Amino acid sequence: MVVIESLLTLVEYRASQPCAPSWYAQRLQCPYGHSFKAVSLTWPNEDVGFLTFVAAFYSMVPFFVSIVSMLALLVRRGVSNVLVISFQVIAAGGVVIILKHLFRQPRPIGSCLSSCGFPSGHATVTIGLLTWVVLEVALSGRWAKEKRRCVLVLVLAVMLLGPVGWSRTVLHDHSWKQVIAGSMVGIVVGALWLLLLRLTIGPRFNEAAQKLGLRPDYPLDGDPIKSEAGNSLTQSSEPPAAYGSVAM
Repeated sequence: MVVIESLLTLVEYRASQPCAPSWYAQRLQCPYGHSFKAVSLTWPNEDVGFLTFVAAFYSMVPFFVSIVSMLALLVRRGVSNVLVISFQVIAAGGVVIILKHLFRQPRPIGSCLSSCGFPSGHATVTIGLLTWVVLEVALSGRWAKEKRRCVLVLVLAVMLLGPVGWSRTVLHDHSWKQVIAGSMVGIVVGALWLLLLRLTIGPRFNEAAQKLGLRPDYPLDGDPIKSEAGNSLTQSSEPPAAYGSVAM
């Protein structure tokens, strides 16, 4: 997720950028702190405490998820890994960038980032991923068979992904309005992504996986989605690594 949003942040619009703060347009140094554009966060100059470090960690969670997803793809070569990466690219690179350019709302005072802030890309992707994981677990056959394990996965997912939006307000990189809007967009995108996978994309991904040498390990419950011809695809009974990593 954060890879695409960081690319947006790194684009040098300067004075022509609609959301750029005055100090940025005048080519001055940010008076509030230091920006880490690679992970899209602001480290403040003042009032740095324990919560600042916690917020910085959670603000980097989308970056960590991206790295873990790519490493999991290299190691396990599963369809689920491709789908997790695809979701991050589509949610951040597609939906978020379009909405930011549409609304063109600046970030709150205190942020050292110059890109538009509405909606929060971090909130969109993390809540979107959380929505997808929750729905996948709820719809999977594992819920009835391994309820304790499923609850553990959900708790870990909420603990890892849930506080990301809050962290953005602590670092002043987003207002609560931007975070709430991003979360709502994430819920919609996550639910629509699940529908697309279950109804259309999922079967085609699994079919293409075998030709590309990938493991057809979607959906989560280990029951192969049937192709249009009605033939079931061979699938490992192991849960996808992506969900273990999105557990994460």
